[in-house]
Amino acid sequence: MIIKNVYHVEDIKELCEEAASDNHRNAENYQYEKMKKRWDKYLKFHVLEDNGNPVAMGGIVRFGHDIVRICDRYCTFRSYRRFGINKFIKKKY
Repeated sequence: MIIKNVYHVEDIKELCEEAASDNHRNAENYQYEKMKKRWDKYLKFHVLEDNGNPVAMGGIVRFGHDIVRICDRYCTFRSYRRFGINKFIKKKY
């Protein structure tokens, strides 16, 4: 896996469209036009890839003089999501 820095919102247009088309309550936050409007607020934005396949994306936004919000517009793409952590926990009987 590698983490890529994203410098131009145009580079994640397809990822934004994929995230915006997903069926979850924050899907509209990923609409490309909305991302374009807020792009200048990002200090950093990253895409995590696995063999060239997007796994997740998210950014860091400044919220005032000395405050930042991490994981802004964080999205794990559907093919890499796992529901429930219990299946990864070894149970003792």
